[in-house]
Amino acid sequence: MTKIKKFRGKTRIYTKFGGTTERVTVLSKKDREQEKETREGAAAQSAANLSIEVPAEIEKGKYADSFGVSFKEGEFVIDFLKATNFESAARAKLKIHARVITSPAHAKRIATMLAEKIKNFSNGK
Repeated sequence: MTKIKKFRGKTRIYTKFGGTTERVTVLSKKDREQEKETREGAAAQSAANLSIEVPAEIEKGKYADSFGVSFKEGEFVIDFLKATNFESAARAKLKIHARVITSPAHAKRIATMLAEKIKNFSNGK
């Protein structure tokens, strides 16, 4: 039995049959837009069906005065910081009290979603 593997790029779909034969399908801009809409719709639908459990210690939340973002190949690190010394803003000490490590794809989704929520907030929605 021949194994079929599919790999997806931005503009192409690569299909491997067994170990040697390969087919490349080039996606038109219209196809890419349709696929994006389908994926976004599926993601929204699956998000609506999710059951999310929030532990009590997380439910309260933590206030962040600031945050920092760093990255290396394959991951983004988002540190949420809180000021621990309020004597003066110039000498404030910041302490990391939450760190999120995520993939570049998820970091892009976070940025997109945050921009959308900020836009909605600004528009009073």
